[in-house]
Amino acid sequence: MTGQSGRSVTLPGGMVITREFDALRFSLNPLPIEFLYQVEVPADIQISEVGKRIVFAEASVGSKGVTIPGERVIVRNRRPGDRFRAGPKARTKTLKKLFLEKKVPKHRRDRLIVIECQGEIVWLEGFPSADPLNEHFPQAKRYDIHLVNETFRS
Repeated sequence: MTGQSGRSVTLPGGMVITREFDALRFSLNPLPIEFLYQVEVPADIQISEVGKRIVFAEASVGSKGVTIPGERVIVRNRRPGDRFRAGPKARTKTLKKLFLEKKVPKHRRDRLIVIECQGEIVWLEGFPSADPLNEHFPQAKRYDIHLVNETFRS
């Protein structure tokens, strides 16, 4: 199979062959995955749709943590048009562009955890956090985020 990454061919019986960067992936036609949880932090939640567990614990001294103003976050997977700043000095980019740059295979992208607070993505599985809310909410609490069964690490 030649061409760009992400191209796929569907065979009879639902078998799909997809080119993912320098590899071919054989799979049955997957069902789309969507999940969204509204969570009060600190928390320990199981995300059954992707077989992961995420724990929010108050940040320990010296940890980087993520600033969360208020007591609620949204734990979900990606949505069209999502934007994130991966690192303190990085520019904001769409998740699609970040995933292409880091060569995250298409079949993993919908399984990555996104944490949103006040309409802004504050954490993205496998990427460093810019912690954009820290400068706007200096009195907000900081949380360490622990993920079990991580899908991707850049």
